[in-house]
Amino acid sequence: MEEIERSPKMMIAAFKALWPQTFVDQKLPPLKIGISKDILDSGLPKDRPFTALEIQKGLQHYCNLPKYKKGLRKEGRIRIDLDGQPAGQVSPEEAEKAREKLKSMEQVKLDKARAKAEAEAALLAAKEEKKRKRAAERAAEKLRRQNLAAERYRLAHETPEERIARKKAKNARKSERKQQNRLNRMNQQNQPETQQTQTEKRVNVEYRRRRTVPPQIWLTICCWG
Repeated sequence: MEEIERSPKMMIAAFKALWPQTFVDQKLPPLKIGISKDILDSGLPKDRPFTALEIQKGLQHYCNLPKYKKGLRKEGRIRIDLDGQPAGQVSPEEAEKAREKLKSMEQVKLDKARAKAEAEAALLAAKEEKKRKRAAERAAEKLRRQNLAAERYRLAHETPEERIARKKAKNARKSERKQQNRLNRMNQQNQPETQQTQTEKRVNVEYRRRRTVPPQIWLTICCWG
């Protein structure tokens, strides 16, 4: 049966169980350079020793923790081995590299927080705009219904004189529209014909000519077609 590779978090938990004096929870001390070889040579755990790839991934995850980087940012700090004994010091280059890594991690954290805040603000603004539009639509619909009810009430209670006056006004508006349409047609007839206008006229004449063909002829054409 093929064994499943341990995850980095599982490896860190195993390291803490096997070497609690080295892998602690608070104020993580810098580890010895080459401690991965010591872990591999230990042959632990006995039932299923760690593989080189598992050790590499586990230590990489542990050393990229912000708490571990904070322990590396001070040059001259003592490194420890698996037994918790001193095994070297943090060099100035390593301390500077750890400080730069911490700055980049903080910047990434700030960027994520800013992006999250902007997304939440945009979502809130969209919700508010949607609520505003719904309120405006409801107000417009309410006003339309009120106007409709008022118009129905007015029509139901209008006097015969008001009814006659309303019909006269309606007929007057209709006459005005007819007069305006007549003037528009006269203006169009007085304008010089363009190539498009002539083509439209020919199409209309042809359409009317076809519509005036007697049904008997159309029946003969269809039968011979």
